[in-house]
Amino acid sequence: MLGKLMKYELRFTAKIYLPLLTAVVAMLGGFQLIFLVVRMLLRDTPNPLVSILFGLFSVLSAFALFAMLVLLVIVPVQRFYKNLLGDEGYLMFTLPATPAQQICSKLFSGVTWATAGVAVCVLAVLLFCWNLPDVMEFSSVVASFQAETGLSFYLALLLFSIFLLFVFVNTWLHFYLCIAIGGQWPQNRLLASAAAYLILNAVLQILLFVGLIVVSIVFHTLDGGFFHGIQSLAQQSPMGFFFGMLGVNAALMAVLDLVYFFATRWLLSKRLNLA
Repeated sequence: MLGKLMKYELRFTAKIYLPLLTAVVAMLGGFQLIFLVVRMLLRDTPNPLVSILFGLFSVLSAFALFAMLVLLVIVPVQRFYKNLLGDEGYLMFTLPATPAQQICSKLFSGVTWATAGVAVCVLAVLLFCWNLPDVMEFSSVVASFQAETGLSFYLALLLFSIFLLFVFVNTWLHFYLCIAIGGQWPQNRLLASAAAYLILNAVLQILLFVGLIVVSIVFHTLDGGFFHGIQSLAQQSPMGFFFGMLGVNAALMAVLDLVYFFATRWLLSKRLNLA
């Protein structure tokens, strides 16, 4: 049944995401074509027009990518709310599928399209570096990045892309839990979901702040050199330190994802109220 739910979700969301992703890729391709034609006509001689077009296309591409990423987050959340806790919920929960399968089908569809969206973002980054006008060649950008950071440019892109997928999943599960909590008040479901989102965020911020204080006190008491080691690492390899912090954040998000998932499953299994 899980496979059928995934197939259904992909088919439905494809009507939204395929035109969106196609439009963004077509826009990037169009900008690239115009930029190449202009540079060919100018024969790569320094010209303010090249810099102006580069800046304009970069800004427009950034806005388009931002809008795409926002929709990649919003649509799965809207699908979860409408499909499971809205009017369609009466039908969905009569299917021979568990709440966990319902949640997983939504996540699978979201991750599939988010992967495609991240690939488009990677393409945009590569085009941006490739089109840097009158500064350096793409190969020089890659070599300079590796020399400064000690990491492969492509490996860094891959690691950041994986981290972005972690962010997507964490964001969706966070919203799913808030919607499931809000579903306990069916007459004011949206308002209750919004309140749950604000309260849960406040609790997480407080726990994070308290956790940082406790960790700082513990390590300072046990070994003050721990923080000197971190500072030294950050100075010697800023990019290595940066991706190390991304890894720590990804691990924390994975823990939160498990909490969000099982709490949402419990609410949909034991406390479902579609009245």
